[in-house]
Amino acid sequence: MFEQERLENAISYFAREHKRRSGETLTSLRLYKYIALLQHWGIETHGKPVFGLTFSAMRMGPVPLEIYDKRNSLARPLFKFIKYSYFKPNAEFDGGWCVVANGEPDLTYFSKQEITEMNRLLEIYAHRGVSSQDMSDASHEVIRAWKKAWKTKPNSIIDWGLTFSSDPQGKKAEDLSPEEENYLLSLAFKGLRGATAR
Repeated sequence: MFEQERLENAISYFAREHKRRSGETLTSLRLYKYIALLQHWGIETHGKPVFGLTFSAMRMGPVPLEIYDKRNSLARPLFKFIKYSYFKPNAEFDGGWCVVANGEPDLTYFSKQEITEMNRLLEIYAHRGVSSQDMSDASHEVIRAWKKAWKTKPNSIIDWGLTFSSDPQGKKAEDLSPEEENYLLSLAFKGLRGATAR
Protein backbone atom coordinates (compact mmCIF):
# COMPACT_ATOMS: atom_id res chain seq x y z
CA MET A 1 0.00 0.00 0.00
CA PHE A 2 2.83 2.41 0.87
CA GLU A 3 4.42 2.01 -2.59
CA GLN A 4 1.08 2.65 -4.30
CA GLU A 5 0.56 5.81 -2.25
CA ARG A 6 4.09 7.00 -3.10
CA LEU A 7 3.41 6.47 -6.79
CA GLU A 8 0.05 8.25 -6.68
CA ASN A 9 1.57 11.22 -4.86
CA ALA A 10 4.43 11.38 -7.38
CA ILE A 11 1.98 11.34 -10.31
CA SER A 12 -0.08 14.09 -8.68
CA TYR A 13 3.03 16.17 -7.96
CA PHE A 14 4.40 15.87 -11.49
CA ALA A 15 0.97 16.69 -12.99
CA ARG A 16 0.42 19.71 -10.75
CA GLU A 17 3.94 21.11 -10.98
CA HIS A 18 4.33 20.53 -14.71
CA LYS A 19 1.10 22.48 -15.32
CA ARG A 20 2.10 25.24 -12.89
CA ARG A 21 5.59 25.68 -14.33
CA SER A 22 4.90 25.21 -18.04
CA GLY A 23 1.26 26.23 -18.34
CA GLU A 24 0.65 22.93 -20.17
CA THR A 25 -1.24 19.87 -19.02
CA LEU A 26 1.04 16.89 -18.46
CA THR A 27 0.73 14.28 -21.21
CA SER A 28 0.99 10.63 -20.32
CA LEU A 29 4.19 10.36 -22.38
CA ARG A 30 5.84 13.09 -20.33
CA LEU A 31 4.64 11.46 -17.10
CA TYR A 32 6.20 8.16 -18.15
CA LYS A 33 9.50 9.97 -18.75
CA TYR A 34 9.42 11.77 -15.38
CA ILE A 35 8.76 8.45 -13.62
CA ALA A 36 11.43 6.60 -15.64
CA LEU A 37 14.06 9.32 -15.14
CA LEU A 38 13.34 9.34 -11.40
CA GLN A 39 13.56 5.54 -11.30
CA HIS A 40 16.88 5.63 -13.19
CA TRP A 41 18.24 8.26 -10.80
CA GLY A 42 17.30 6.12 -7.78
CA ILE A 43 19.06 3.06 -9.15
CA GLU A 44 22.11 4.88 -10.47
CA THR A 45 22.58 7.00 -7.34
CA HIS A 46 21.47 4.67 -4.54
CA GLY A 47 21.00 1.26 -6.15
CA LYS A 48 17.31 1.32 -5.23
CA PRO A 49 14.31 1.75 -7.52
CA VAL A 50 12.09 4.63 -6.42
CA PHE A 51 8.99 2.67 -7.47
CA GLY A 52 8.27 -1.04 -7.78
CA LEU A 53 7.16 -0.70 -11.40
CA THR A 54 7.80 -2.81 -14.48
CA PHE A 55 9.03 -0.80 -17.48
CA SER A 56 8.89 -1.72 -21.15
CA ALA A 57 11.56 -0.52 -23.61
CA MET A 58 9.19 1.16 -26.08
CA ARG A 59 10.15 3.31 -29.07
CA MET A 60 9.63 6.60 -27.23
CA GLY A 61 11.57 5.40 -24.17
CA PRO A 62 10.83 3.53 -20.94
CA VAL A 63 7.13 3.12 -20.14
CA PRO A 64 5.79 1.96 -16.74
CA LEU A 65 3.36 -0.81 -17.66
CA GLU A 66 1.28 -0.62 -14.47
CA ILE A 67 0.31 2.94 -15.47
CA TYR A 68 0.26 2.50 -19.26
CA ASP A 69 -1.99 -0.57 -19.18
CA LYS A 70 -4.58 1.19 -16.96
CA ARG A 71 -4.43 4.74 -18.36
CA ASN A 72 -7.91 4.55 -19.91
CA SER A 73 -9.49 3.92 -16.50
CA LEU A 74 -6.96 5.37 -14.08
CA ALA A 75 -8.54 7.89 -11.72
CA ARG A 76 -7.59 8.41 -8.09
CA PRO A 77 -8.40 11.08 -5.52
CA LEU A 78 -5.09 12.83 -6.38
CA PHE A 79 -5.20 12.64 -10.20
CA LYS A 80 -7.04 11.40 -13.26
CA PHE A 81 -6.15 10.51 -16.84
CA ILE A 82 -8.17 12.28 -19.54
CA LYS A 83 -8.35 11.38 -23.24
CA TYR A 84 -7.47 14.17 -25.64
CA SER A 85 -7.11 14.49 -29.39
CA TYR A 86 -5.75 17.09 -31.76
CA PHE A 87 -4.55 17.52 -35.30
CA LYS A 88 -0.87 17.97 -36.00
CA PRO A 89 0.18 20.63 -38.52
CA ASN A 90 0.65 17.92 -41.17
CA ALA A 91 -3.04 16.96 -40.69
CA GLU A 92 -2.11 13.63 -39.12
CA PHE A 93 -4.54 12.78 -36.32
CA ASP A 94 -3.00 12.04 -32.98
CA GLY A 95 -4.70 11.17 -29.75
CA GLY A 96 -3.47 10.42 -26.30
CA TRP A 97 -3.88 10.85 -22.60
CA CYS A 98 -3.07 13.66 -20.24
CA VAL A 99 -2.86 13.66 -16.46
CA VAL A 100 -4.67 16.21 -14.30
CA ALA A 101 -3.94 16.68 -10.60
CA ASN A 102 -7.07 16.65 -8.43
CA GLY A 103 -5.65 17.08 -4.98
CA GLU A 104 -2.63 18.22 -3.05
CA PRO A 105 0.19 15.64 -3.16
CA ASP A 106 1.74 14.57 0.15
CA LEU A 107 5.50 14.86 -0.23
CA THR A 108 6.18 13.28 3.18
CA TYR A 109 6.21 9.97 1.28
CA PHE A 110 9.55 11.00 -0.24
CA SER A 111 13.04 11.66 1.05
CA LYS A 112 14.58 15.12 0.69
CA GLN A 113 16.84 13.72 -2.04
CA GLU A 114 13.86 12.32 -3.97
CA ILE A 115 12.02 15.66 -3.75
CA THR A 116 15.16 17.48 -4.89
CA GLU A 117 15.45 15.14 -7.88
CA MET A 118 11.75 15.51 -8.79
CA ASN A 119 12.18 19.29 -8.73
CA ARG A 120 15.41 19.07 -10.76
CA LEU A 121 13.57 17.09 -13.45
CA LEU A 122 10.73 19.63 -13.44
CA GLU A 123 13.22 22.51 -13.74
CA ILE A 124 14.66 20.89 -16.85
CA TYR A 125 11.50 19.65 -18.59
CA ALA A 126 8.53 21.74 -17.41
CA HIS A 127 8.89 24.54 -19.97
CA ARG A 128 6.85 25.47 -23.02
CA GLY A 129 9.88 25.05 -25.28
CA VAL A 130 10.51 21.46 -24.16
CA SER A 131 8.54 18.94 -26.21
CA SER A 132 7.52 15.38 -25.49
CA GLN A 133 10.07 14.37 -28.13
CA ASP A 134 12.78 16.24 -26.19
CA MET A 135 11.91 14.25 -23.06
CA SER A 136 11.85 11.02 -25.04
CA ASP A 137 15.26 11.81 -26.54
CA ALA A 138 16.63 12.59 -23.07
CA SER A 139 15.40 9.26 -21.73
CA HIS A 140 17.11 7.53 -24.67
CA GLU A 141 20.35 9.36 -23.92
CA VAL A 142 20.41 9.02 -20.14
CA ILE A 143 18.84 5.65 -19.35
CA ARG A 144 21.41 2.98 -20.22
CA ALA A 145 19.05 0.14 -19.25
CA TRP A 146 16.51 1.32 -21.87
CA LYS A 147 19.24 1.55 -24.56
CA LYS A 148 20.42 -2.00 -23.92
CA ALA A 149 16.88 -3.44 -23.73
CA TRP A 150 15.73 -1.61 -26.89
CA LYS A 151 18.83 -2.69 -28.82
CA THR A 152 18.41 -6.33 -27.74
CA LYS A 153 14.63 -6.57 -28.16
CA PRO A 154 12.26 -3.60 -28.66
CA ASN A 155 9.29 -3.52 -26.27
CA SER A 156 10.97 -5.97 -23.89
CA ILE A 157 10.89 -5.60 -20.11
CA ILE A 158 13.74 -3.41 -18.88
CA ASP A 159 16.26 -5.04 -16.57
CA TRP A 160 17.35 -2.11 -14.40
CA GLY A 161 20.55 -3.99 -13.57
CA LEU A 162 21.65 -2.83 -17.04
CA THR A 163 22.00 0.63 -15.48
CA PHE A 164 25.43 -0.44 -14.28
CA SER A 165 28.46 -0.85 -16.55
CA SER A 166 28.48 -4.60 -15.90
CA ASP A 167 25.87 -7.04 -14.59
CA PRO A 168 25.96 -6.91 -10.76
CA GLN A 169 24.47 -10.42 -10.57
CA GLY A 170 27.62 -11.81 -12.19
CA LYS A 171 30.05 -10.12 -9.79
CA LYS A 172 31.67 -11.39 -6.62
CA ALA A 173 30.37 -9.70 -3.46
CA GLU A 174 33.69 -7.95 -2.83
CA ASP A 175 33.62 -6.44 -6.35
CA LEU A 176 30.18 -4.83 -5.99
CA SER A 177 29.83 -1.06 -5.66
CA PRO A 178 27.52 0.10 -2.84
CA GLU A 179 24.88 0.95 -5.48
CA GLU A 180 25.14 -2.50 -7.07
CA GLU A 181 24.90 -4.17 -3.67
CA ASN A 182 21.81 -2.12 -2.80
CA TYR A 183 20.29 -3.01 -6.16
CA LEU A 184 20.77 -6.74 -5.56
CA LEU A 185 19.28 -6.37 -2.07
CA SER A 186 16.24 -4.58 -3.52
CA LEU A 187 15.76 -7.48 -5.97
CA ALA A 188 15.99 -9.99 -3.12
CA PHE A 189 13.44 -8.08 -1.02
CA LYS A 190 11.11 -7.80 -4.01
CA GLY A 191 11.38 -11.58 -4.47
CA LEU A 192 10.60 -12.16 -0.79
CA ARG A 193 7.56 -9.87 -0.93
CA GLY A 194 6.32 -11.70 -4.02
CA ALA A 195 6.80 -15.09 -2.36
CA THR A 196 4.90 -14.09 0.79
CA ALA A 197 2.04 -12.56 -1.24
CA ARG A 198 1.28 -15.90 -2.91
